[in-house]
Amino acid sequence: MLGGGSGRMARHVLAKKLIEARQACRDALAGRITCTKARSAFIEAAREADIYIDHKRL
Repeated sequence: MLGGGSGRMARHVLAKKLIEARQACRDALAGRITCTKARSAFIEAAREADIYIDHKRL
């Protein structure tokens, strides 16, 4: 089967980025990181998922 593993790997990477973004949000709420860093993590996860982000600087 051609390319059978690549889809699973892409989903794994996406899931990893989402998990990291969610943890970043929790860390920001706890005061361990800035909200800007948490936002950046969510933007990175969205880009990996091919979700359009109108990225405006805060």
